[in-house]
Order: sequence, then C-alpha cells, then structure tokens
Amino acid sequence: LPKSVKLWMKASQLERGPNGTTTNKEKIVLRRALETIPNSVQLWEAAISLEEEEEDARIMLSRAVECVPSSVNMWLALAKLETYGRAKQVLNSARKELPTELKIWVTAAQLEESHGNHEKAEKVMMMGIKKLKSQGVTFGRDKWLMEANTCERESGLPITACSIIKGTLYVDIDDTIKDANKRKIWTNEANECMNNGCYECGRAIHEHLVQLYSKRRDVWLNFISYEREVIPPITLTSLVSSSSSSSSTTTTTTSSTAVTTTTTPTPPTNGMISTSNTINARVGQLMRRAVDARPTDVLLWLMAAK
Repeated sequence: LPKSVKLWMKASQLERGPNGTTTNKEKIVLRRALETIPNSVQLWEAAISLEEEEEDARIMLSRAVECVPSSVNMWLALAKLETYGRAKQVLNSARKELPTELKIWVTAAQLEESHGNHEKAEKVMMMGIKKLKSQGVTFGRDKWLMEANTCERESGLPITACSIIKGTLYVDIDDTIKDANKRKIWTNEANECMNNGCYECGRAIHEHLVQLYSKRRDVWLNFISYEREVIPPITLTSLVSSSSSSSSTTTTTTSSTAVTTTTTPTPPTNGMISTSNTINARVGQLMRRAVDARPTDVLLWLMAAK
C-alpha cells in the first residue's frame, strides 16, 4: 500500500457522494490509510472530521493521541469531548507529552475555572508559566497580554486571564528599568486591556501597581479613574440578561398547529441602575483604600468624602 498521504487523501475524496457528501466508502479509505500511515496528523484530522457522532469522534481521538502525541489540536479536541474528570486526565497526559505547549496549560486552567475551581485554575496557570520558564520557553509581553485578553474576552474566563497577567508582569522587566518606566509600561497595558474590553485584566495590573506603589497618589488616581470608565463584566452580563429576559417567546404545538406568542421587550433600566451602583461601590471602596494608604493626603480625603 502507498505511503503517500496525498494519494490516500485523493483516493478518499474520489469516494465522496453527490455534492461532496460523506460516504462509508470514504471513511473506509481513510481508516485503511491510517493503518498504513498511523502517524499522519492530516489523515487523522480528515478521518475524525467525517464522524457525525461525538462518541465515535472521541474514540478516534483517543487512538489519535496515541499515534500522534505531538499534535496539540488532537489533545485539545479530545479533552473537549470528555467529561470533567476524564478531561483532566487527558490534559495531564498532554502536559507530560508536551510540557512546553502554552495552549495545553491554558486549557487546563480554563477547565478548572469553568467548573468553579478558581484557586486551582490560578495554581495550574502559575505552574504552567513556571514550567515554560524553566524549560527556556520565552514569550514577549505582547504575546502574554494577548493570551490573557483572549481568555477574558473570547472564553469569558477572567480567573485564568488574570493569572496570566499576574504571572508575567515582570517579563522583559528587570532592575535596570526605572520605576517610572515600569509604572508607564503597566499603566499603558492596563489601558490597552480596557480598550479591548478586558476589564479584569486591567484591574489586575492596577492592583499590582497600588500594592507596589501604595504611597503614590498618581497610582491611586489612575486606578480610580479606570474604575470610573469601565463597566464591570458581571454587571454587563446582567444588563444583557435583563434585556433578553424582558423579551420572551412561547410556542404551543398541537397535532396540527403551532402558535407563537412574542411579548414586547422593555428597556433594561434596572440593569443600568445596577451598573451605576456597582461602579460607585467599586470606586468608593478604592478611595477608602487610597486614604488608608495615604492618611495625610487631603485631596484623597476630599474625594472620598464626596
């Protein structure tokens, strides 16, 4: 049998049905190809993509990671189809095979966060960052910031995102860089996070700044200004939910008819009020912290008293 992946792919394509529909013959060709070339990622991906049932795809992926353990996508796809407990086992195996693959560590942390294990999520992500560093894998600040922003904005998992921020604050920053420049770098990155809609990432950076430079008024004022400008993610979600829940559709089906009733949506004023209250609460709490850190600062006292 030929060892050419291209020939097998072409042979499988010739077995497709009308309009490119999947046929059993196409599946059989690809499985014969995998018997001949079991270490071809391309063939595994093609064969798995034809499976319509999740269980069938899971079984094939389980075999795929044995044959091509260097494929990150195979490990991640398998973990996605598994239960929480099995997904953990899959990702643990993946980390043993590919300890320097950032995406696997991020996915493992996201798995824990998505199941409410916030402390464990942070621990896993910190372990991953430490492991990558020990193995000589280096990424620039932009790469880490982008990864954190993606976790918060696209995956909706701020704990993992903030763990990345906290664990990489000092990447490319050493003792030769003056404090003023450090503050400028971190403040700019916090603003970048805000502009990207990644508010928790920005907060994590500002939180680091006020802990490190608690005696500086400008650092506190920057954080307070930040809180006044952003909409907390939790409240924003509530705002959307309020809008969605105010519009409902009910469908009643009988043996011969289907009746659909739609109610008119109402403006989510309660969500807007909640947003304002949440922002005010955050700002108020932050001002009290600022005053505690700088008890003789008259300006901060006056701002807190308003």
